[in-house]
Amino acid sequence: MVENIEKICLTIKSFGKKIGITTNGTINNERLPLFADRVGVSIDGDEKYHNEYRQGTYKKAVEFLSKLVGKVETVFMFTLFPENEHCLAFIENLSNKLNVDYLQITKAK
Repeated sequence: MVENIEKICLTIKSFGKKIGITTNGTINNERLPLFADRVGVSIDGDEKYHNEYRQGTYKKAVEFLSKLVGKVETVFMFTLFPENEHCLAFIENLSNKLNVDYLQITKAK
């Protein structure tokens, strides 16, 4: 994460703004709910697909996202490629299982 992210976010919040952060979920910052209103975590498919694309970080990302549920607004972020289209049902099921607030699907260009 960005150095001094907590201080930066708290300064912005002091001006009445809300903070949204997007992450790959590999850095487990337990303090995130203290300074962010919404956190999006990118998960690119089932464990096999995600780990091929993101060097074995699937479990960390899912664990991080699950720890945030109920503490801050959560966004499960999925970028749809032709190569991971087969993962759509999996993604929907996982987002329901984790009970995230939002499932964001973005189609790659």
